[in-house]
Amino acid sequence: MAPGLACSDATASHNALPCAIIKTTMRSVARLLFLLCAVAAFVRPALAYTPEEAADMRRRALDHFYNLEYNEAIRLFEQLRDSDRTNPTWQNQLATSYFYEILYRAGSLQGDLFGASNKFFTMKKIVPEPSLVEGFKKANSEAIRLCEKRLELSKKDEASLYACGVAYAARASYQGIIEQSLFSTLGTARKANDYHSRLIEANPAFYDAYLVPGLYDFLLGSLPKAAKFLLFFGGFTGDRQRGLSKVETVSTSGVDARTDARIMLTVLYRREHRYADAIRAVSSLVDAYPRNYVFPLEIGALHRGAGEKDVAIQQ
Repeated sequence: MAPGLACSDATASHNALPCAIIKTTMRSVARLLFLLCAVAAFVRPALAYTPEEAADMRRRALDHFYNLEYNEAIRLFEQLRDSDRTNPTWQNQLATSYFYEILYRAGSLQGDLFGASNKFFTMKKIVPEPSLVEGFKKANSEAIRLCEKRLELSKKDEASLYACGVAYAARASYQGIIEQSLFSTLGTARKANDYHSRLIEANPAFYDAYLVPGLYDFLLGSLPKAAKFLLFFGGFTGDRQRGLSKVETVSTSGVDARTDARIMLTVLYRREHRYADAIRAVSSLVDAYPRNYVFPLEIGALHRGAGEKDVAIQQ
């Protein structure tokens, strides 16, 4: 089958998986893939500037990132990248900023987008600007090259294991949302999960590394039963509640990934119809990132989902 998973009556009889299952699986996978790309925003950096300078630049870049000001985030991460082109951290953060700029320009970062209405899948396919695609792919490929080269020298290097997992998570997100390629997405997401699972095995206290495996578990555990049965024979398994628990761990014990985990939990809780928990998770971000208009919209959407229309109108 073609990478884009075009599925028609003329070709359905020749597909290894029934077209209906493929389409359903693709919807379930793509729905959460945007979550994976967020993890690239919090890779722990090896500083090339003085520690104070780099910390301040990174803090300002992330403030822009979480306030939807991706052009400013890109500018600062490019400066950090240019200061040390051998550091996969800056490549990862730059790639993620490019990816979110693509989603932002496509109108794909708005409240209620990933709710139960499946609104995301009624939208036209995203056709990103070539310059943004080039920026993402170049930074993402360089991040993978750098971290895998480091792992050739030291297989247990924690920073490199983490960076590789982040880079493959971002690539899986791009493949799922932009390219809409199911099998490429699943294979790449498994690589991301494997890298961070290896890191957790070596250092269980590296709590930021639980986010990708948690999302991977939740994603696969949320697939329809028929899809889970078929994917099981390809080595793809997951558990929704186990995944949710991992993300919750990051939201309370993570260091750099805590904010991202809370954003993730907003979506995961919503899918579980745990509206009160989702509201608490996103409400903690409103004051921290006041220029991000999506968070208040999401709170309103959550109240609406919970049947609290009067409260939703006030948001």
